[in-house]
Amino acid sequence: LFLSDPTDLLRCDAVGQSFIALGRACSLGPNSAPAHLVRGGRADDVSLFLAYSLAELRREAKAGNLKESKKVLHLLGQGGSTNGGQNIGKSLAVADLLEIIDDNRYYLKRKYGLYGLSSFDVVRRIDERRAKTKIVKSKRSITLEDYNDSDEGRKLVYGIAMDRNERRITLFFRGTYPKGTNDWTRNLQFDMRKCPTPPLVLEDDRAPQQVLFHRGFYEYMFDNQDHDHPKERYDEILDHLKKLFKKHRGFKLYITGHSLGGALGTMTAFYLASSLDPDIPKPITVFTFGSPMAGDESFRAAYQILESKGLIRHLRVSNYEDMIPKGLPFSVADKKLYKHVGVDLVLYNRKPWYEIGYKRVWPAQRVPKDGVAFPKFTLNPVRAHDITEYLGRILDNFDRLKEYELDDFYPDF
Repeated sequence: LFLSDPTDLLRCDAVGQSFIALGRACSLGPNSAPAHLVRGGRADDVSLFLAYSLAELRREAKAGNLKESKKVLHLLGQGGSTNGGQNIGKSLAVADLLEIIDDNRYYLKRKYGLYGLSSFDVVRRIDERRAKTKIVKSKRSITLEDYNDSDEGRKLVYGIAMDRNERRITLFFRGTYPKGTNDWTRNLQFDMRKCPTPPLVLEDDRAPQQVLFHRGFYEYMFDNQDHDHPKERYDEILDHLKKLFKKHRGFKLYITGHSLGGALGTMTAFYLASSLDPDIPKPITVFTFGSPMAGDESFRAAYQILESKGLIRHLRVSNYEDMIPKGLPFSVADKKLYKHVGVDLVLYNRKPWYEIGYKRVWPAQRVPKDGVAFPKFTLNPVRAHDITEYLGRILDNFDRLKEYELDDFYPDF
């Protein structure tokens, strides 16, 4: 799945594994189509493991708790975009981040324990394995091009990573972070927001005239500007992606996220795929883990039109006992049911059991592929949502899933 011997990861502690899984979400397939379900990533995009931790490093540096804190802040940025979203030449190499961790190993271990330190140790292990297998041509082959946590108390957090070897740019979203953020407020805004269907989707006669989204998720991304931040997060992301793709022609776009980040990634992929902007490459490949539902049946229909045009390929991974993907399946105010999109990979809790399916809108049917669906016990729902549990189940099913390609599960439109 990630390395030549994926069982090595099981020897890492649980939190280290969780960062592995989150990072691999963007890398389950090679850059060139077709995308494989669980192989071909070759341990790249390790900078994605820092989705949660980079902001912590900044806070410690601002407080003067790290060695050469001023130097660290100069490298990481004061907060907000790592490079201000302007000079993408100042990209941040994974090797640079590892040096910061090494210099502050004792302090980080004392404050965060294994939780904080081991996640970075896993990044190092993968980086070293890449070097040994000669996958890496230079220490700057994997870089973090942007990480925007400006005003994280009110704004969503995202990052952009680039792998020059795989010719891939990955947009990733941080999931719900409970400390001092607006994430839970947005999660609980269950009513729906009506939006016009993008013109590209309306070219299909079956397209709905409007699409209904989860209000909290939608407004977090598209309607959350203020005097201090006049630009929406989506517009910031689009501007930065266009700059990168103009500079790196032929690169492909991947989008990933866990939990809240999965819903944000799904909506972002929908609008990027329906964009007529020639600087955004298609298809867009999406991998989400434990994602809640982002819209209703009209959103599923519009999303499926983009899939039928070959503009999106989406694998949505969910653990059977995880309540977040099931979530609150309806909006009481709107009297509408929420619906999932993409190819559904359900992972069970007993050895290599899984189920893969795709819910067609036209004709209305589910297209099953393979697997067994008989869990024998129910895990703690909190544990079931943890990215660590996702990693374990993917590893359990590695041999069964490794030969599949994502397109295998899409019907002949």
